[in-house]
Amino acid sequence: MKRLSVIAALTIALCGGYFFYVSDAVIAETEDAAVEPHYQKPAESVLRQQLTPLQYAVTQKDDTEPPFKNAYWDEERDGIYVDIVS
Repeated sequence: MKRLSVIAALTIALCGGYFFYVSDAVIAETEDAAVEPHYQKPAESVLRQQLTPLQYAVTQKDDTEPPFKNAYWDEERDGIYVDIVS
């Protein structure tokens, strides 16, 4: 859990927004499988197709989103939030 928490914290610090919820069950399953992530960033053209203009600006161009206007701003469930791109 400690490794995933560090990755999540770095992702949040670097991306500044647009995260999705990962439940504790998914975290436990990943830890149990001892999976080493081999992440390769998608091509820019793919990201532009998959993300909204605001998501692209926030995650790829270091832009900011308006406060209190995303799906998870008041989320309180246990778990981690992971960058939508990775």
